Amino acid sequence: MVLDILYIFFYEAACAIFLPLPSEAPMFMFPNLSRVTVLATCALGKTAGACMVFVSGGLLRRSKLIFTIIDVVGVKSIFQKLSVWSERLINSYGYLGFIFLMSTPGMPMRSAIYSVSVLKINVALFAGGVAVGTIIRNSLVWGGYRGLRTILAALGLLE
Repeated sequence: MVLDILYIFFYEAACAIFLPLPSEAPMFMFPNLSRVTVLATCALGKTAGACMVFVSGGLLRRSKLIFTIIDVVGVKSIFQKLSVWSERLINSYGYLGFIFLMSTPGMPMRSAIYSVSVLKINVALFAGGVAVGTIIRNSLVWGGYRGLRTILAALGLLE
C-alpha cells in the first residue's frame, strides 16, 4: 500500500514536470486503494512537481528534454497550440483560468503550469490551484467512467 502511494506521488510529480502521460491514470490503476487516498496522493504529487517547475523559473520549460519527449511522442504541434491557448486563457481570466485549465480532463497540465508564470502569483496560491484542479479533474474522469459503466450495465451491455 505504501509503495502504491509512493508510485502515485512520483508518477504525478513526473507528469507535472515532463511526462506526456495522463495524470488521471492512477484513478484506474489502483483499485485496492480508496479513491480519496488516490485523489489526495495525486494532488500532492502533482503539486510537488508543479511547484518544482514554478520555482525553477522556467528552466524545465526551456529544457530540450521536454520538447524531445513531446516530439518523439508526436504531439508537438498540439502541445504548441495548447500552450498558446493556455497563455491566452490565463491572461484573460487570471487565476480562475488557471484552475479551469488544471481541471479540464485531457488538457496537458504542463501547458497551464508553464503558462501561469505570467500571473505573478505566490507559490502557495499556485500550489492550491494545482491541488484543486487535480482533484476536480481526476474526479470528473472517475465519475464519468463510473457513470458510463452504470449506463452500460443498465442497458445490459456489461457482464
